[in-house]
Amino acid sequence: ADAVIARTERQSSNQPPALASLMMLYQSQGKTDRAKQLAHMLLRKTVSPMTTMANATRNPNRYRTNPDPSRAQALTVLQQTGELKTLVGQLESQLERSPGSSKLYEQLIEFYGITGQQDKVGPLLEKAIASRPDAFALRLQLAKHLEQTNKSKDACDHYLELLKQKPDWITEDLYSIRRVFQQADRTTDLVVAIRDTNFKSIRQPYYIIDLVGELMRDEKNIDVAIELLERIVVSFPQYRSSVLSQIGNSGNTKIWQNERMFQIGKKMVIPTELDLKTDPWSGMSQIYSRSGNGDVTSQFHYMLRGLENSERMEDLRASIQETAKERPEWYGGESMLALIDLQAGAKDGARKRLESLATNEDAMKSIPSDSCWLIGQELDKFEETRPLALMLFEKAVTTASDSNSSNQLQYSPIQKLIKSFSDFGRKGEARELLLKSVKSATFNEYDAQYSSYQRTENSLFAATKLLEMQYPVDAVQMYR
Repeated sequence: ADAVIARTERQSSNQPPALASLMMLYQSQGKTDRAKQLAHMLLRKTVSPMTTMANATRNPNRYRTNPDPSRAQALTVLQQTGELKTLVGQLESQLERSPGSSKLYEQLIEFYGITGQQDKVGPLLEKAIASRPDAFALRLQLAKHLEQTNKSKDACDHYLELLKQKPDWITEDLYSIRRVFQQADRTTDLVVAIRDTNFKSIRQPYYIIDLVGELMRDEKNIDVAIELLERIVVSFPQYRSSVLSQIGNSGNTKIWQNERMFQIGKKMVIPTELDLKTDPWSGMSQIYSRSGNGDVTSQFHYMLRGLENSERMEDLRASIQETAKERPEWYGGESMLALIDLQAGAKDGARKRLESLATNEDAMKSIPSDSCWLIGQELDKFEETRPLALMLFEKAVTTASDSNSSNQLQYSPIQKLIKSFSDFGRKGEARELLLKSVKSATFNEYDAQYSSYQRTENSLFAATKLLEMQYPVDAVQMYR
């Protein structure tokens, strides 16, 4: 048996998993010295997780690599035999002689974690960063360590420094980092630092947009939020709809009364030439919220609510009207003007605009499902344009079905179409639509439990509607 093991050891010298197995075998046989030798060999052949982290080009906390289990086993053996404590002492002596060695810092930080010497981790990280200011991963590790040891204010200092060095590392993890600044009562420091950051180095601005929405809820942060918003709109014009959504989500409609915010709003509403090449319904091509009765709102609705009875409304109207005149292919502009007319009580003007859109063959070729729903809902308010509304609801359902966005029936254009069918005495078609929709809806992207819940919700909704339309047998079958 010893001969077989010796042969295996010779043949597996370059295979850490095999060496780890032999090490554990020697330890179980009481051959501690042999086990320790293999453990040291494994440490030389494997890389410390701290070294991997230190060399990371992306946020190591967000994009982690799995550590080598063989190394963990080797460290466990050395810890159990007391050898790791000796090794730590040797590394500390070496570090005194070579304070600039990054590898020694990385190994010591790893070993302190295993030996439970957490009190030494912070000072060692600070010493490492003083020696190597460009050690971004080590600075991030120190910030996390300070955060975990209830030193939030000190952690904030290192996060702010890292924001200058690696902006993406902070913005990608902004939600959790924001909480640290909130605990330290330093949210304003974070926002100002982000505002002054070079946005060209940020790949994903959505995290910053989300922060703006949060800041809008607090009046004392409005000025700095607007400053940040101005930079986002200039640097990432393609994210204007997301910005509008976050402002609407903040619930602060008074924000639109601010002159600087109003000017930003106009820039977000008026499309660029590039926008119109891909979306002639820009501004009215996305639904922001849906209600259980089938009513929907766009982001533009929130701006209108904030500007209601304001002198700035005429300014907004003039800007949209001028752009729509210069770019007749922008159908979203006519939709917005109709909404402004409706809010001002000019119902005839609004109806004529919407009716003109709904009968425009070129406009109908490019209209997306959400625009059909939004415009159809407004046309449905006038007796003379309800047939056009019905046509748009049918188009909305057909287009939405193609993209699988109408599976949740209660929050789809199907709800409006069913009502229109009923109002026009076409209950049979409404019944067929309900039965077909319940049967064809799929929720493959969800787990089995949630899919079952969604199917049940659809059935309950359909059964209620069937009862309202005097189809009790179908309703009973659906409930059953």
